[in-house]
Amino acid sequence: MHLMHDIFTRSDRLIMMRITPDDLSFGLEILCDESSMHYLGGAWTTDIATETMTEWQESWGRDNYYYGILRRIPDGMVVGIAGLSENTNPLDPGIEIAWFIRKEHQNNGYATEICRSMLSTIFVNMQKDRVFAEVAPENEAAKNVLRKSGFRETGERKQRIDYLPEMLIQSVWEITKQHWMEITMANEPIPAELENLLDNLPDDRKVIVRRLYRIILRNLPPGFEPTIQYKMIAFVVPKTRYPSGYHADPSQPLPFISIASQKSHIAIYHMGIYTDDALLRWFSDELIRRKIRVDIGKSCIRFNPTKEIPYELIGELCSRISPDQWIQRYENNRK
Repeated sequence: MHLMHDIFTRSDRLIMMRITPDDLSFGLEILCDESSMHYLGGAWTTDIATETMTEWQESWGRDNYYYGILRRIPDGMVVGIAGLSENTNPLDPGIEIAWFIRKEHQNNGYATEICRSMLSTIFVNMQKDRVFAEVAPENEAAKNVLRKSGFRETGERKQRIDYLPEMLIQSVWEITKQHWMEITMANEPIPAELENLLDNLPDDRKVIVRRLYRIILRNLPPGFEPTIQYKMIAFVVPKTRYPSGYHADPSQPLPFISIASQKSHIAIYHMGIYTDDALLRWFSDELIRRKIRVDIGKSCIRFNPTKEIPYELIGELCSRISPDQWIQRYENNRK
């Protein structure tokens, strides 16, 4: 996973970043406050809080362990703490997230905003398939954040906290990558000029093409841009990044992926599988493993619109080549 060294995720108003020694007072204010820690058995002692934050700082990024400070954009104000860890809960291996918002900054939507931002980074950048969270059953505010972020409640379990004499009852919530993508993409608008290409398609084809567009857009590494190219929805390397453009027509940006609705099938033209044998083998093997049949020829992946379309696998395929990698492969194949 490639992240900026001290930043895990960034939303419209918040940056989740590594704790520094200067942040100790803010952390103590949150972790040693009775009302903030009410649902985790009460305020922590100064020693426990200090030890914990030191561990967060030293362990940042190690084995997908990220607990950091939430700074508000643009003034840098610390509004809370948020984090995630992988395989640290003996009852439930996987990615677990948590957050704490300072009292004076609650009821501003910060918890929901950072929760959604963490999910985006976990599912898109880290390519994880599931995230869970544990909250006190009576913590309605936290449960509401999870609901708004797409989590589903799966039950309750007892959790041991080292510094507490009794086990806590925790409500367990989870969200899968597939469900996150469905609810996220459903609210993601398609630019009008691209939507106009769908006007003459049957309604069932429109649904498929819209979903393909959204899943490709959400999974492509930064740097590609959606556009219309050769009367198709396309994702290209813009001329600002690769001024040479497409060799067949240098006035056109370098194509990478296109979507087309043909008479008997829906096609994705993916130049990566045309120029990278290893990528093509991986994709073909995944189709076999998932028992999904599609027709592949050169760069074209043809889907029967009446059969199952592996949207999640397409998303993973699209995430595997960055613009710079595609430019390099394109130029190597042109030599």
